Amino acid sequence: MSSSAKSLPANAIAPSWHTAALVALIVGVASAGTYLAGHGGEARVPTSAGRLAAYVPMVLVPWGLLVYVARVGRPRSALRALLGARWGRGVFGDIVWGAIVFAVVEAAEAAFASYVRARGGPAPEDLAFLPRTAGEHLIWIAVAMSTAFGEEVVYRGYLQTQFFAWSRSRAFAVVVQALLFGLAHAEQGATTAARYAMYGAGLGVLALARRSLLAGILGHAAMDVVAGFVTPGG
Repeated sequence: MSSSAKSLPANAIAPSWHTAALVALIVGVASAGTYLAGHGGEARVPTSAGRLAAYVPMVLVPWGLLVYVARVGRPRSALRALLGARWGRGVFGDIVWGAIVFAVVEAAEAAFASYVRARGGPAPEDLAFLPRTAGEHLIWIAVAMSTAFGEEVVYRGYLQTQFFAWSRSRAFAVVVQALLFGLAHAEQGATTAARYAMYGAGLGVLALARRSLLAGILGHAAMDVVAGFVTPGG
């Protein structure tokens, strides 16, 4: 065992620098995105080509982050450990909980949308990038599933595990990864960031309770896929 491995906290899956680099990346990208969103002038609905071009990084970024947390800086992949040990047992329960997550978040989002409409507020700008053609819808499914899988592994798998290993507090681990998850969506506005942080906390608690990411991945993927088909432009 190397000296760096010996210095890791119990249950940690990567050294401190590994996690610090990821957190710095999340904060940096969120800050840049928020700045650009506030200085981009009047938002315009993109063309089909513009939407397809936007989907490319939406697929590549989650997989890039997943490769980083699971493989970079380690002799072998940590993906199995990040996903949890219960994928072979209790799958039906995970499917049920995934459906519950989907139903709860969809209800919350519908209530929020009704509240915004009642107050005469504008529609979120990210709706402009939702699919409109059959081809875009097919690609959107890949986008949604990539995002859901990657985000659950990065936030509820890697970051939550690391923060718990350092603090020995499950509450701290859940809250901090949720705050980072909300921050990663800050370019869509403070209200959206707050909602995503709340959802991230719920998904974090679910991952702890199920000792697996499967339920969260299923619920998250269902939400993201459906968003491209039932919201304006879908």
